[in-house]
Amino acid sequence: RRVLGFRSADDRLCLDILETGSADAPFSGEDVEQKAALVALEGYAARLRAGELVGQSNHVPPSAILSDGEVAKFLRRCSTTYVCQHEPRLLYKQMLLTQSVAGTEDVAVEFEDGYEYGSHNGAATLIT
Repeated sequence: RRVLGFRSADDRLCLDILETGSADAPFSGEDVEQKAALVALEGYAARLRAGELVGQSNHVPPSAILSDGEVAKFLRRCSTTYVCQHEPRLLYKQMLLTQSVAGTEDVAVEFEDGYEYGSHNGAATLIT
């Protein structure tokens, strides 16, 4: 598993490719950095469950798919780098994308306009 990130020279286009498979350093949630990532993920999940982000663009809707058990199952398939370096919002979106293609050709594409990255906040397009 790995995430390949590509950005255009002007930072207006971002392409993230999530590749699944065996991970060199699987996420365990055991060291300080991984525990901090779990805290951030749990905080975001709590906001989702409370409905705080309903209707806001680029956030996943509250869902049973986002249960602690499903998230833990997904994280076990991810590398430490992927989990620790992604913002929780994108990790949850990518988890839902991964689940939506499970048992199929395992390919999905999503475009997110207004992606905030670097000095071009709100001006980039993220392709996942």
